[in-house]
Amino acid sequence: MKSYSEHCLHTGPLIRKEEVYELMTIDERKSILNCFMNFASKVEFKYITFVVEKREDFNQLNKGINSNHLRSN
Repeated sequence: MKSYSEHCLHTGPLIRKEEVYELMTIDERKSILNCFMNFASKVEFKYITFVVEKREDFNQLNKGINSNHLRSN
């Protein structure tokens, strides 16, 4: 299998055979997805989710996200 150093995995394009995955066979794409699922099952992920209202000022929102991120670390 081809190596993808410095590559972010986006499962949507992988599943739909888009972008960098368009020349791969189904077996190659399944292998990448299986490797990712194996990795994900062994790693503790931390994430945050937020909702953005279109009418909010982006700069104010960005300031709030950065300050909240610094406090949680």
